[in-house]
Amino acid sequence: MRVYIAAPIVGLSEKVAERVNNVKTILNNLQSTWDIMLHDPSKQKVPNARGMSMQERARCIFALDVIAINSSDWVVVCDFWREGTAGTARECWYAFAKNKDVLIIYMYDNERDYSLMMHWCSANYCKYTDFISTPVNEIIKKFFYQRWRVESDQILH
Repeated sequence: MRVYIAAPIVGLSEKVAERVNNVKTILNNLQSTWDIMLHDPSKQKVPNARGMSMQERARCIFALDVIAINSSDWVVVCDFWREGTAGTARECWYAFAKNKDVLIIYMYDNERDYSLMMHWCSANYCKYTDFISTPVNEIIKKFFYQRWRVESDQILH
């Protein structure tokens, strides 16, 4: 199985960065089963990135992310509600459009603090505290399974 992690990576508060890192660490502990593709441009190989214009570098990173999502089985989305980024939301929507299985982790525990637009991309979701408190050997059974998929015609009716 291959999993892609979509999360904000720039301009993060310490709390946000810590939570994203906790999710990455937990998923990395499943590495014997899962190939983790982190959404982190600093870890992606863009030849001559330092010599590129910002626009050209962004195009390359965008292309790498599209390739990674296309080759993933699951996309894990860290939803920080209003602290999230447009890039994370677009990755979530792209995964939905490509019919990928999506797990959304609501990074704050307040029931109202999640992105409504991302919420409809998946029927698989959980709270951050539930995710990090689940033993690693139970993570796949508890959160990574196929539930009914939300389809656009169900949303419109």
